[in-house]
Amino acid sequence: MLGLVLWQSGRKELAVESVGKAARVEPRKWEFQLALGQMLSSLGRREEAIGAYRLVLSEREDLVDAWINLGAALRATGKAAEGAASLEKALKIRADSFEAWFNLGNARAELKLPQAAAEAFARAARLRPTFADAWINLGAAKLQLGELAGAIEAFDRAKEAQPRMVGAWINGGIALRAAKKDQKAVEYFRRALELDPNHAVAIDQLGAAYRRMGEYEASIAAYRRLIALRPDSPKSLLILSSILQDVGKVSESLVACDQYLSECPEDADGASFRLCLLHLHPDYSQEQIFNEHLEWDRRYGGGRAAEHQSPRDPDRRLRIGYVSPDFRLHSVSFFIEELLAHHDAKQFEIYCYSDMAHPDEVTQRIKTLSHHWRDIAGRDVAGVEALIREDGIDILVDLAGHTADNRLLVFARKPAPVQVTYLGYPGTTGLAAMDFRLTDAWCDPVGKTEQFHRERLVRLPKALACYRAWENSPEPMGLPGLGKGQATFGCFTVLRKVGPELLQSWGEILARLPGSRLVLKAEGLGDAAARERIGEALRGMGVSADRVTFQNAESMEKYFAAHGEVDVVLDTFPASGHTVVCHALWMGVPVVSLAGQVYGQRLGSSVLNSLGLREWVANSPREYVEIAVRLGGDLPGLAKLSAGLRDRMRASPLMDGKQFARDVEAAYREMWRGASAPSR
Repeated sequence: MLGLVLWQSGRKELAVESVGKAARVEPRKWEFQLALGQMLSSLGRREEAIGAYRLVLSEREDLVDAWINLGAALRATGKAAEGAASLEKALKIRADSFEAWFNLGNARAELKLPQAAAEAFARAARLRPTFADAWINLGAAKLQLGELAGAIEAFDRAKEAQPRMVGAWINGGIALRAAKKDQKAVEYFRRALELDPNHAVAIDQLGAAYRRMGEYEASIAAYRRLIALRPDSPKSLLILSSILQDVGKVSESLVACDQYLSECPEDADGASFRLCLLHLHPDYSQEQIFNEHLEWDRRYGGGRAAEHQSPRDPDRRLRIGYVSPDFRLHSVSFFIEELLAHHDAKQFEIYCYSDMAHPDEVTQRIKTLSHHWRDIAGRDVAGVEALIREDGIDILVDLAGHTADNRLLVFARKPAPVQVTYLGYPGTTGLAAMDFRLTDAWCDPVGKTEQFHRERLVRLPKALACYRAWENSPEPMGLPGLGKGQATFGCFTVLRKVGPELLQSWGEILARLPGSRLVLKAEGLGDAAARERIGEALRGMGVSADRVTFQNAESMEKYFAAHGEVDVVLDTFPASGHTVVCHALWMGVPVVSLAGQVYGQRLGSSVLNSLGLREWVANSPREYVEIAVRLGGDLPGLAKLSAGLRDRMRASPLMDGKQFARDVEAAYREMWRGASAPSR
């Protein structure tokens, strides 16, 4: 055939013209139409190819290759449903056609039918086990279905079929990570990088696996490598910034974050992360931090707030909406549950707007405490705003501030007439649209911090929050120091809160009590470099390595059990703990806390003052050391204090859910009455 000769010689347009002429004049013109369709498809002229295949099938409806080619061409032009129908017709004629099953799997995947796609790819893979792409696509479908074991098996079969196929190693590693088998995943990503040293996805996934394993320095190295390789992909800078924060390298984290924002200045979430960093940075004053929050609102939130008609009934039943990404096992959940559980249903109708991709058992429990549950995960700002307006919320409460996955851009649009921020963030949101901030007089002493808030401060009378103990927490175990004859200090925290000034105080405490020890438990201490950084600082103050025990973050069971190893918990400063302080006191372990200048530095002080334990609150690093040394040096007296701590908590405002709910509701009612008062 002349057309075939022309095609093989590279004169493809002449070949198409020759075959087209033959298709119009030859008696068996369907053969030429089939060849013409294949040539047109190869040249990307798929609409013309579809016409040729349809002419073939008008004469030979039983021709399998024509149905397969038609299906592939239809899929390539965005007509996946028609393509799938054509491929299914091919399979009715020849049920063992590998090409038909493989192409049908692709069509079904494009139609977002992962189960049907998996079935098609499985048939294709069985028909041709050495074709790696069939196994790869089967693994992808299984991964989408959440069938992790099947996905891993399919990717492994792809590796067997084609051992040097980089995609098989990478996808296998991704499936292993989804199954939380990060160590094995690292092996896969390393093998992929042996085959292709500059594969960006492999480097990215390797860094993510190291991070979750707690090998932070290796993760940092991976992301620095990725940034050097792909300077046009700035998102890696933000990930690097987050990891640097995890290990307490706040200044380096801020540099990376600023580099990211210089390339992506429109990213409000990235700018929110930067604000979180400023609370930890020693070189930023409270006034500077406040002004940076105002700038965030001007750049991302300002000018979009909608007006509301002033409501005229100050005493009616109110609709309260709580917005959070943390209705799960999270520090926020230890304090929000008691409030939700004790709201007066006659006076308040509760809506929870939950922004979580992966709910857990705590989520299900919180869900039962609200009258209306709204899942807003994945919804855009306009969609969430419309939902809140449709629900007719009177008072909308933010529980996240600028922390991860916040919804401050929704609050900036003022979907409710009264808006409040509470609990989840150590300072002002900076939003003009945020009316109030719930606090107490210990976190925000009257006249001391108002100038650092855009919101009006509303101080709760007895406690900042109401603590709900973890349901599986063990009984207090007593102080180990009585048996050992020496005090063991402990700190349960995150590494970003462990800075030079805090380490200096710890070193002084241990030096003053020569036989004492320190147990430091934090996520990231599985990383040798993190341990060395802290150990080196303490050794520089004369604290030998054998006096410090490092423990990585573990399960809740092990976390609570670790309190039995310590006699006194040392709160962090300048960034104070809140949940960790409550956990320690619940476990019968005394806590020393330093009250700083502002809310985020005074949370531990708030907890201790709510219990009437002001003597454990320091006002300077020197006083912090003195209190710790006094407690650690009097183990019998410390044991007496420890013995009654859990009962003391139970009897305190910290665990009086009914009274706490009444206090919050009284605050809400006053806010509402102010909003409902007629303007003059």
